Amino acid sequence: MSAAIEDNLDQFIKTVGTFQSMEGSLDTKFYNGLKKIVNNAMKQVSNHTGKYLHNLHEHQPDEDTLQKIIDNVPSSLSYEGENKFDWLPISFAALSKESVHYVPLLAKEGVKNDVGGDDARGGLLSDLNLLELLAYSGDSRETADPLYLDVMKKLRKSKLLLREDIQDYKLLYWACRPETPMRFEYLAGLCPEGLKTHQCKGLSVIHAIIDFGDSIELFSTFLETALSEVPPE
Repeated sequence: MSAAIEDNLDQFIKTVGTFQSMEGSLDTKFYNGLKKIVNNAMKQVSNHTGKYLHNLHEHQPDEDTLQKIIDNVPSSLSYEGENKFDWLPISFAALSKESVHYVPLLAKEGVKNDVGGDDARGGLLSDLNLLELLAYSGDSRETADPLYLDVMKKLRKSKLLLREDIQDYKLLYWACRPETPMRFEYLAGLCPEGLKTHQCKGLSVIHAIIDFGDSIELFSTFLETALSEVPPE
C-alpha cells in the first residue's frame, strides 16, 4: 500500500470518527449525507473482501488473520460476486485442497451470520451441496484425501456434519472412490449399517455403484471397506 493511500485511509477513519462524535451538533441533512457515504464505502469494502475470500487458495492467510477479516466484514461471507454459479466463498474454498482447511471456520462463521439462510449450515447446504463435494473432491489420494477427511471430522465435531446426512445426501455413494478411501471408511464408521441399508437412486449403495460407476475400482473400494473392521466413530 502506498504512503498516499495509507494516509488517505487513516484520514478517512479519523474524519468519520470525529463526525460521529459530533452527531448531536451537526446539521441532520449533512450528517445523513455522511452516513450514506460511509454505507456506500462499507458496501465496497464488503465486496472487495468477498473477492478476497473467493481466492483463499491463492492468498493462504493464517486462520487468525482470516477470523479477524470475517469479524470486521461478516457480510463478505455472503458475497456471490460475478461468477455464473453465484457461489459463496465457502464453496470456492471447498473446491481446492489448498483452501479446503478453511471450510470449518467459514461454516462456523456462516452459521453465526446466517449465510445461505436458516437451513444452509453457514453455506454448506447452499446451491452447491458442499457435504457431497467434500465426500468426493480432490485429485489424488496421497494429498487430498487426508485434508478433506480432516475437514469432515471438524464439521462433525461442530455438529455441522450429522449422521443422518450420510443417507440424506448419499455420502457413502459419493465417497466410494479409489481416490477417497479414507473418507469412505470414515463415513462407513459413522454409519456402518448404511453399507447395507442406504439408498441411492432407488438402489442400495453397492448396486448403485455397480450400475452407475465407471470402474471396477469403485466396487473394489466398497468391498474392501465392507469386509474390513470399520473403525468406530
